[in-house]
Amino acid sequence: MEPRIQYAKSADGTRIACWTMGAGKPMVYRPPMHWGESAFWAVPEIARWNEALASRRLLIRYDPRGTGHSQRGLEDYSLEAQVADLEAVADRLARGAFDLFGMSRSGWRAANAIATGAG
Repeated sequence: MEPRIQYAKSADGTRIACWTMGAGKPMVYRPPMHWGESAFWAVPEIARWNEALASRRLLIRYDPRGTGHSQRGLEDYSLEAQVADLEAVADRLARGAFDLFGMSRSGWRAANAIATGAG
């Protein structure tokens, strides 16, 4: 089953593609850049990964700015802009407290988001 793609609007107006799967406590997940295509849910290994994460909670996944179904042709890829994207997705879909998960190159962005108060 393909998740329904939704969009959150970042502070600078950038449209960020996101989707949810599962139910329970929200976990916002920003995939590594090489996983930044929403269509990657169809890759069996990644589909199983998403399903495992969503088996006990609400998985909120989004395409980083400039990738996947998110808005492209942007100039600002700063940490501040990426934290604003995370905030927009969380405000739209988490609606309150959430866990934040990042791995590979996304890990430092997740850590910086927590340090700046977004996570």
